Amino acid sequence: MNHQGRLTRWNDDKGFGFIKPSLGGQEVFAHISAYKGRGRPKASAQVAYQLGMDEQGRPRVTRFRVEGAGGTSSAVNVGVWVSLLVALGVIGGLYVAWQQGVLPWMLLAMYLGMSLLAFLSYWTDKQAARRGAWRVTESTLHLMELTCGWPGAWFAQQLLRHKTRKRSYQVTFWCAVLLNIGAVGWLVLSPDASSLRQMLGFPISTGDMMIKWS
Repeated sequence: MNHQGRLTRWNDDKGFGFIKPSLGGQEVFAHISAYKGRGRPKASAQVAYQLGMDEQGRPRVTRFRVEGAGGTSSAVNVGVWVSLLVALGVIGGLYVAWQQGVLPWMLLAMYLGMSLLAFLSYWTDKQAARRGAWRVTESTLHLMELTCGWPGAWFAQQLLRHKTRKRSYQVTFWCAVLLNIGAVGWLVLSPDASSLRQMLGFPISTGDMMIKWS
């Protein structure tokens, strides 16, 4: 990183701020997606950064870190592995259940397809944030998470380091995860959902305590 400056303003909730070059000149825009250090950047911090241009030809920070805080924290690496294991566990568990005739293929296809779509949407949004281009709306990402795409979304967050530092986004994300798990659990296990299962083409449940799909 070939420039130094000071982070004069920083909006942590919205994830952006402005850097004042040490050699003088106009402040330049910096987005959280360009941050490569540990923790959270704070106003008045001394930073090292690289410059690029957005689609309108305006200067924009493409990479920056707080001086003395370079590198990637081990917590991020752990998050990548945990999210990957959870995603593989969910998809693998559904596959085994389908092979054993316990769950229909439709549920496996839903989780697999929506997780892939969510991952690609996160990647697209990350690239758009770097270029200052059109972004995927947060409501669209949350809808994918709610409709069975949360395993892929969580893995994308950790791998791409995207949307992980915005508290309000994370609260909504985990609410979507819990709602999805609760809704799918009710659909698969609840006697009250038997008619809905039949309407959706699920195998027919038998017994009061254990569901056996025919």
